[in-house]
Amino acid sequence: MEVLLLLINYNNNNEVISFVDMQLAMQKNVDYQVVIVNNGNQKILPSDIKNISPDKVWTINPEKNLGYLNGAHYAYEYFFEHSKSIPELIILCNTDIEFSSESFIQNLLTFKKNNVGIIGPEIKSSLTGHFQNPIYEKRPDRTRLKIWLMFFSTYLTYLLYQSGAYLKRIIGNSIASEPSKDEREVYAVHGSFVIFTKEFFTKNCTLKYPSFLYCEELYLAEQCRLNNLRVVFLPSQKIIHHEHSTSGIFKNRKHVSWLYESVKFIFQTYFN
Repeated sequence: MEVLLLLINYNNNNEVISFVDMQLAMQKNVDYQVVIVNNGNQKILPSDIKNISPDKVWTINPEKNLGYLNGAHYAYEYFFEHSKSIPELIILCNTDIEFSSESFIQNLLTFKKNNVGIIGPEIKSSLTGHFQNPIYEKRPDRTRLKIWLMFFSTYLTYLLYQSGAYLKRIIGNSIASEPSKDEREVYAVHGSFVIFTKEFFTKNCTLKYPSFLYCEELYLAEQCRLNNLRVVFLPSQKIIHHEHSTSGIFKNRKHVSWLYESVKFIFQTYFN
C-alpha cells in the first residue's frame, strides 16, 4: 500500500462521498486505501461509494466525536492494526478540496522525502482567494501565544481579536502579491491537507492529540521539530480549498473555550 487517506465525516455524508467518488477516483496510477471516520450521527458505508472499488474503502464508527486529529489517529491505528504496515504517505485532509491534476498523489510519491515528516501543498481558498500555505513560515514566539491566551480567555476579547484578524485578512488580500513559489522548509502547514511521510510514524510521532480541536498544526510542527524532521512546503502541487461561506466568521462560546484550552496546552507543553 502506497498511500493511506484519512477522512473525517462529521454529519457531512454528501460532501465526503462526493470527494471520494469524484476527486479520489480521478487519481491515476496510485495504490491507496481510504479510511472514513464517522464522527457524527450520519454514517457512511463502503457501499455508498460508487466510483472506486469497495475494498479500497473502510468506514469506522467511534462511540463519540473524536475531533479532527484524534479522529485521524483512530483511523490510522485501525488501519495499522489490520494491515501491520505503514504506507509511504498518509494524507489527512478535508473533503471540500479539489485536486489540480490526476497525477497529484502520484507526484507526491516521487518527491524525495529524506528526513521529511510532513509535506504541505499549495492551498488556494476559493472563498477568499488567498493562499493558506504555509500557515506558519517560522515558529511563533512565546509572546504571540501569550497574546492568544489573553484574547481567547473571554468571548468578548475573542470577538475583538477575530474582528481585527478578519479585517486584516480583507485588507491583506487586496494589497498582497502571490506568495513565493519556492519549495522550502517551513514551521507548519495548513491542517486542511496534511501529508505525512512514513518517517513521521517510524520516528514515534503521533496523531493522538491531548487537546480537542484547534492548534493541531502547531502540535504536529512541534513533534517534527523535536524529532529533527523537516516540514516542507511543496507549491508545485496545488489544491483548491472550497471553504464554506455559511460557516461564519465567529466561533460560538464552546468552540472559543476549546480554542483557549488548545492554545494553553501548546503553550504549557512547548513554549513555557
